[in-house]
Amino acid sequence: MNFLTERTLGYYEEGIPKFLFPLIGEVPQGSVLGPILFNVSMFSLHEVELRYSQELVSYADDLALIAGVDRTLDLHRITETIEKLDRNFNYLGLDSNDKTQMVIISTKK
Repeated sequence: MNFLTERTLGYYEEGIPKFLFPLIGEVPQGSVLGPILFNVSMFSLHEVELRYSQELVSYADDLALIAGVDRTLDLHRITETIEKLDRNFNYLGLDSNDKTQMVIISTKK
């Protein structure tokens, strides 16, 4: 059995397959190989050129883009970088989820 491609999801009843659905991608959740393959695929995100004193930080499957903001122009620059990262996600066949947020911390009122 090929660990990455020849997998099915389903159930057996009394040893007889009642429903089997072929899985065409991804690595099983909780597998030993999963974190390694994830890190290999995420490596390209850290190759995205960051400018304007921006930094990409990752921990497990979370990513954070850290950048200073002084002016509206900085927000446009951050948006530009997020669009670059999004293109990279699409290339990898990934998508950001609903927890994706932007947090702005400021001393200005």
